[in-house]
Formats: sequence, C-alpha cells, structure tokens
Amino acid sequence: MNAGARRLVPAVLLLLAGTVEAFAQGRPEDEQRGVTVLNRERPEYDPLGIRVGAFTIRGTAQLDQAYNDNVFYSSTNKQSDSVSLMTARGSIASNWSRHGIGGYASVQRLQYWQLTDQSYTNYEAGLNGRYDLTPDTELTGEASSAVYHVLRTDPDSQPSDEPIEYSVQSFGAGVAQSLSRYRLGLRGFYRVYDYDAYSFDGVQVRGSGQFNDYEIYGATATVGYALGPFRTVFAGLRVFRLRYTDVPTGFLDLSSNAVYGFVGFNYDFDGVWRYEFDVGYINQVYDEDSIQSLSGPSGSLRVTWAPTSLLAIRANLARSIRQQLVQTGTAADFENGFFSNEFGVNATYELYRNVLVNAGISGRYDEYRGTRGSSWYLAPTVGVNVLLDRNFRVGAYYLRQDTLNENGGDPSRNVIAFRLTAEL
Repeated sequence: MNAGARRLVPAVLLLLAGTVEAFAQGRPEDEQRGVTVLNRERPEYDPLGIRVGAFTIRGTAQLDQAYNDNVFYSSTNKQSDSVSLMTARGSIASNWSRHGIGGYASVQRLQYWQLTDQSYTNYEAGLNGRYDLTPDTELTGEASSAVYHVLRTDPDSQPSDEPIEYSVQSFGAGVAQSLSRYRLGLRGFYRVYDYDAYSFDGVQVRGSGQFNDYEIYGATATVGYALGPFRTVFAGLRVFRLRYTDVPTGFLDLSSNAVYGFVGFNYDFDGVWRYEFDVGYINQVYDEDSIQSLSGPSGSLRVTWAPTSLLAIRANLARSIRQQLVQTGTAADFENGFFSNEFGVNATYELYRNVLVNAGISGRYDEYRGTRGSSWYLAPTVGVNVLLDRNFRVGAYYLRQDTLNENGGDPSRNVIAFRLTAEL
C-alpha cells in the first residue's frame, strides 16, 4: 500500500464510524421523495428574503476568521499567518408564473494579517433569464463578468510572487423542447479569459501577460427520455474550440479543438439512493503538430445516500482534461493539457434541528505529461454549522491538505476557521 492509500484509509474509516449510530434515527414525518437533510426546508430557520413587487431580494454576508500554518504550501519553508475571508453576495429573482429574470453580484476579500502581499479581492456579477415560448418550449440566456485570482499554491499554476489576477467574461444561451417523455436541448457558450502579467523572484515572467489569454466557445446538444418520476436517461455531444489569442513570438500556440460524446442517467431509488452519471470519450487535438493530442474516457458520477432524514452522504467521481498555466515556449517543457481525476465523500448529519455537522474528504489524481509525473492531492475536512435564527448562523471547520508527488516534495498544511454568516 502506497503512502497516499495509508493516509486515506484512516480518514475514511473515521468518517464511516461516526455515522453508524445515525442510521437508526430519523423523522418519518420529514421523509419525502428527493428531500434530504441537505435541502429540507426549515421554516423556523430559513431566511425569507425581501419581497419587492414581483421580485425577491436575497443577500449573504460572511466572515471566516482562520489560521493557516503553511500559507505558501511549501515542504521546506513554512510560513504561518492569520487570515480573514470576507464575502458578500446579493441576488434578485422574479416570482412570475411565466418567464423569469434574475441577477446577482458578489465580492470576496481574502486578507492576510502579516503576508499582506498575498491578499486579493474577487468580484463577480451576472444576469440570467428564461422566456417560455410555450408550456413545452423555453429559451434561456445568461451573461456574467468576474475578476478572480490564481493562488501561487494552486497545483495548476506556475511559480509567482503573488496571486495571479485574471478576468472572465461569459455568455450563454440555450433552447429546450419537451415532447411527451422526451426532452431536447441545445446550448451554446462563449467565454474570454484575460490574465495579468506576473513576476517570480522579483522579475516579471516574459510573456506572462499574453500566453495565458484565451477564448473558449462551443455548444452541447442533448436528448433525454423520462423513464418515470425522477428517472431519466440521456445522451449528448459537446464540441468546443479553445483559442489562445495573444501568443508571444517563440511560444507554443496551445489552441485546440475538442469533442466529447456521452451517455448517462439521473436515477432516484425511492429517495434513499440517487445516482447522476455520465460517461463518454473526449478527444482534444492541438493546432501545433509538436503537441500530442489528448484522448480517453471522461465523465462523472454523483451518488447521494439518505438512509434517514437526519443523514445524507454524497460521493462524487469525475475525470476530465484540465489546462495548466505555462511559462515556457519549448515543447520539451510543455505540460499544459492533462487528465485530472477528482473524487469526494461528504457526510452531513442533523445533530439537532438547528445544528448540522459534516465530515468528508476530497482529492485529485493528476496525470501530468512530461517530466512532472503524477500527483495526489488530498483534503479531509470536518465542520459544524449552527442556525441561530432566520438571519444568523455560526460555524467552525478544520481542513488539512496534502500533496503526494511522484516527482517532488510532499507539502501539507492545516487550516482552522470560525465562521459568522448573516442572511436576508
């Protein structure tokens, strides 16, 4: 058994041991098809929002006060710090019987107390709408604009002195048609990614404000068939183009075309077990002849098990192609496209009507190309959330992160945080 498996087994056993006693408990009066402890209404604790005419406004303000014992996620030079994560989000949605329109905006500030140059602020805003042509035909659309940051500890990033800022403009539109038990869908999207230049060891990385900029656009066509309530099978085809828009001289053009064909199902077994599954084959071909194409099985699996109304366990698996930020222009050092395998298991238990506890573990196994080899990323976590009333919650959580590299060091870190949330 390798080191990754030895660390994973105790965490899984601890998670399962903590849920055994809960299997015999529950409230029969709460049991309803498709409703679990994760989404059940709690009238005495759910925020009501603010009604303004035919619209409802909701808002959330959240403060996480945390301690991180390895901010730079280094195996040799550990630096700890206290950090404040402040998040505010507001949304508005129509309450019309037909059609619909909504919007949202959010801001997130992460502030380190000592390592202040690692602090950053993210923004996001968007609009969405639905137009019902007929009872069986709907048109949808959305647009959003955001500013995010890639942390220097992100496994898909390159070394940098500070978080790398980038903006995303996104647009999408679709049409769906229901025909008896069949549902046909066609959806298109267009997104633009614009990265700022960044430095490493005080020197600006050549071309860093250019070689990561790209646009991606494509479409997905699906056909689904309802076997019965909460039971659907489907098939689809997704095609998209990833085009790098500002490649400096001497750097590789990483533009590519990809096709993903898939089949799947959404299946609910009497509200206790629910499966969401899609599997297919993806093929990504690069414009540059010197870059080998990527192809292989891809897809996702999500399972929800709710043995009682007090307990829900969710598990997920996914395999997809990820893109990595690059800073070299030679094919020998190229490691941009690679397959990433993600997994997660999380259990949520209602200790009291207003007290929810959870525990879980998530991870990734990345199959890098080139000299980097492969890596495991593991992150077990435990937490508690207390609903004080309709508008206020308090909570706490502990997170541990581990990287197990076949090539390189094995950094780890621990984060403990307390959370205060206010909701409208």
